[in-house]
Amino acid sequence: MDNITKQEFQNSLDLTSEELENYIPDLLNGLWELGSMPQYFVELTARNNLGKGKRIIDLGCGKGAVLIELAQQFDIKGVGVDIFPDFIKEANIFANRFSVSEKVEFKTEDILEAIRTKAKFDIIIYGYDSEILGNLANSLSELTNCLKEDGHIMLEFMFAGKPTKDMVTDKEMISIINKAGYHILDRIDWNRETLKQTNSRNTEIIKENVKRLVTQNPSKEEIFNEYLQNQIDECEELENDFFCATILLKNKNYC
Repeated sequence: MDNITKQEFQNSLDLTSEELENYIPDLLNGLWELGSMPQYFVELTARNNLGKGKRIIDLGCGKGAVLIELAQQFDIKGVGVDIFPDFIKEANIFANRFSVSEKVEFKTEDILEAIRTKAKFDIIIYGYDSEILGNLANSLSELTNCLKEDGHIMLEFMFAGKPTKDMVTDKEMISIINKAGYHILDRIDWNRETLKQTNSRNTEIIKENVKRLVTQNPSKEEIFNEYLQNQIDECEELENDFFCATILLKNKNYC
């Protein structure tokens, strides 16, 4: 598998136009978690006693919310990688603000390159929101490259309630995980009401950002509004048609 393509990069950020790439920091200004649910990673870490002395890598860390919240509560050493430099810049600012910069390091890197290093981690965090590493089976195979044999994968994954053309069901997801040699140790299914509140708050922030950008760049009003509508549609789809879970995986041989 080669480095992340431009199309894969745009898909991972839900960009509806190539022109939007330069406006990502402004469109997402004021957002920290970027669609993730850090509290579920914290909960899984706590109730599975994984918080002491673990080396963790967050692939596609965004602005660092997950690792920073883990570092605030546990004795971990974390590395966050993301291909977007502005996200990494903000992640380091947040790490300093929350006094965890000695526990976590953030760097700009293609996650495909990151998983091919010789470093092995106790825990891999991966938010599966695009097929940057391929489908779920391929993604788990790729992630294994930088995971210790007795390590854990924390995976955010969206699935369908009933069979669809483009998305697996919960049952199919479990089957794929098992065939890949992993066992689900624990999982947290996202609370729909919490998700709706989070989406509503984030959408309002994006709306304000879009208003400001339209005022500053009236010729690009259409692409900004198209991006906003795409975010609204995706939120509604996630809240009503699909399900999300944060899942803790371990190699079957070490369970």
